[in-house]
Amino acid sequence: MTQYLINIAVGPVQEFIASARKLKDLWYGSHLLSELSKSVAAALYDRGCELIFPAVDDKTLLQPNSQLNVANKILAVSPDGSDPAELTTLARKAFTDHWEKICREAKSKTPPLNQELFNKQIQDFGEFFAAWVPYEENEYKKCRSLVEAKLGGRKSLREFNAPAWDGTGLAKSSLDGIREAVITGVRKGDNRSFQLKKGEHLDVLGVVKRFGPWNNESRPHFDNMAQVAARPYLSGLRKAAIESADIAALIPDSRIVKNLYPGFSEGSPLADPPLWEGWPKGLSSELLHPPVLEEEKKLAEPERKKDWTVLEKTLKKLWSATSQPSPYACLLLGDGDNMGKTLDTMTTVKGHKTFSGALENFATGVHDIAERYNGRIVYSGGDDVMAYAPLDSAIDCAAAFNKLFQTTMEKIAGQLKIEAPTFSLGMVIVHQRTPLANALTLARQAERTAKESGGKNCIAVIQDKRSGSPLRIHGPWQGEFSLPVKLKRYLDAIIADRLPSTLGYQLRLIADQCGPELVWQSTTEPGNPACAEALRIIGRKRDKSTKQLLPDDAAFIIQGETDLRHISDALVIARQLAGAKKLANGNWSKKEMHP
Repeated sequence: MTQYLINIAVGPVQEFIASARKLKDLWYGSHLLSELSKSVAAALYDRGCELIFPAVDDKTLLQPNSQLNVANKILAVSPDGSDPAELTTLARKAFTDHWEKICREAKSKTPPLNQELFNKQIQDFGEFFAAWVPYEENEYKKCRSLVEAKLGGRKSLREFNAPAWDGTGLAKSSLDGIREAVITGVRKGDNRSFQLKKGEHLDVLGVVKRFGPWNNESRPHFDNMAQVAARPYLSGLRKAAIESADIAALIPDSRIVKNLYPGFSEGSPLADPPLWEGWPKGLSSELLHPPVLEEEKKLAEPERKKDWTVLEKTLKKLWSATSQPSPYACLLLGDGDNMGKTLDTMTTVKGHKTFSGALENFATGVHDIAERYNGRIVYSGGDDVMAYAPLDSAIDCAAAFNKLFQTTMEKIAGQLKIEAPTFSLGMVIVHQRTPLANALTLARQAERTAKESGGKNCIAVIQDKRSGSPLRIHGPWQGEFSLPVKLKRYLDAIIADRLPSTLGYQLRLIADQCGPELVWQSTTEPGNPACAEALRIIGRKRDKSTKQLLPDDAAFIIQGETDLRHISDALVIARQLAGAKKLANGNWSKKEMHP
C-alpha cells in the first residue's frame, strides 16, 4: 500500500489580505483566508490524513471561527491505499463550498446588488493548487523537498481565463480596482450605511469583507487608524478625569451621543469600546481628531447639524483644557528568519508536527500581547504576524512579540536539537489618513530593511510624516546598543527634559554639513569634524529645570556609534514616541501637540 505526501496552497493571498481600505477589511481578509484553509484541512482530516501543517489532532480546532489561525498552505500524509487525486478533489470542493457559503451569508446583509454579476464572480474567485509525491517514512526530508518543488511548478502553470462577464461601462472595485463592482454605495434621506460609503464600489470580495464580519456575533472590534491614534490621548484623559472633576465635566455625555446618528440610539455601531466608564458608549474616539469631526459633521442631515455643533463645542472646550490627540499610529509586520532552512532540518513527520505546533502556540500567544499594549492582531499564522498598536506602546509591543518568538523557538529547538530561528519585524508610523495600502507597503519595506540591511534578528522603523521624506532606522533586538534600548533611553531623556526635542534636527544638520560618519580616536576622543561638532552640540545642552550642563548624556547618545544620520533620525522618531508617552500620562503639551 502507498501513502502520499500532499501539499496544498490556497489563495490569492494578495487579494485576500492586501486589498483593504479599512483595518476591518484587512483583518477579515486574513480571517477569511484562514477559514478557507481550515475547510481544506478539515476535509483531509475527515478522510484520515495526518495533518503536519497545521499540526492538528483535534477536529474541533478546524471548525469555523475557532481560535486556530491557519496559513494558506496545508501539508499532510494520506492514509494507506488512498487516491491523492480524489483527496485533493474533495479538498477543493470543501474550499469552493465554504467560499460560496460565506459569500451567500454576506450577501444576505447587503442592499440590493447585481445578482448575476455577483454569482459569476463567486465562481471566478479563488485559487487552489495541489501536488503530491509517494511518501516514504525514512525519506521525509527528501519527499517534502520534492513536493514543495512540484507545488511551485504547479503554481507557475496556473490558468488565466477571460472573465465570464462583460464589464464594459461598469465601475471597478474601490478596494483594488481588479474586478467590476456588484454594488455601489448610495445614501437615501437619513439612512446611512456604516459598511458602505456613498460612491464606494465593491466586488464580490469587497462585499464579503465589508458585510461578512457582521454575520459573526462574536466578531472582534477592529479600530480604524484614527481610533488607534487617539488611544494615547484617551489613556491620558482617563487619568486626568479621575484626578480632576473639572476635566471629567468636559467629557461629552451620553445624551449628546444619542442624537448624532438616526436609527442608532446608542451612537455609532463602529465606535470603539469605551476605555473606561467615564467615556460615553457609542462615541467613536476618532471624533477626537478635529478633521474627522469636521467630516462627520458634514455628513449629518440638516436636522442633525445642531447636535453635531453641540458636540463640536464640547470637544473644543476639552481640547483647550487638555490637548489634542496625535494623528499617528503604528502598523507592525514580522516573521521568522531562515524558516526555510529550519524546515529543511526536519527529517521526520513527528519533528515537523512538533515544530508546527510550536509555531501555532506563537501565533496564538501574540493576541494576548497585542491586547496588553492596546493593539490588536490583524493576522497571525505560523511565524507571520501583522498587528497595529498605538504610538505610545508600539515599540514595547514589538519587543514582546520578539521575546515570545525567541522563547518559543529556543524551547522547541532544544527538543529537536536544531538551531533556533530568529525574528525580524518592521514597524511603520503613519498618519491616520494614510491610505492603508500605502501603510502596508511601508510596513513591508520596514520588514525587508530589518532582514536585509539589519542582517535579520532585527527591528526596523519607518516614520512617514505627511511632509518630508520618510525616516528609516534599524537595529538588533538585544544588546546594549539594541534599537529598543536606544529608543527608550532617548525618549525617557526627552520626557524628563534632559534632552531638547530639537536635538535630532541639530545633529541632522551636522551630518549634512560634515558627513554622517563618526570616527573615534579613543572611547571618548573624536576623530573627525562630524564627531567633534556633535559632541560640542550635545555637551552644551542643559537640564531645563536645573540649567546644569549634561555632559554625561553624550555617552548614551553617540558614544560608540558610527552613523550620525542614523542617530539623528532615531532622536527624531524618539521625540514623536515621547510625545505619545506624555499624552498617555496626561502630560498635556500644547507646544508639541503633534510631534
